[in-house]
Amino acid sequence: MGIRIVVGLAGGTEPGQVVERLLEAGADDVLPPRVELPGVLVALFPDAVGSREAAARAGRLEGVAYAEPDVLRSG
Repeated sequence: MGIRIVVGLAGGTEPGQVVERLLEAGADDVLPPRVELPGVLVALFPDAVGSREAAARAGRLEGVAYAEPDVLRSG
């Protein structure tokens, strides 16, 4: 299932820009924003990375306002 990281986009940031950065940072996949939450992506990192490290990697990226583990849905 992997580690799910909820990623909030900084104002004015295009989701596609952050998707590329998340994949470069080690995410296996990135789920697009939902209609209800247009400024939020969900990045899926391998279990081996660990939730703290995955959130830290995502949180350091340009265009990211916040990144935190999805504790309700991560495996």
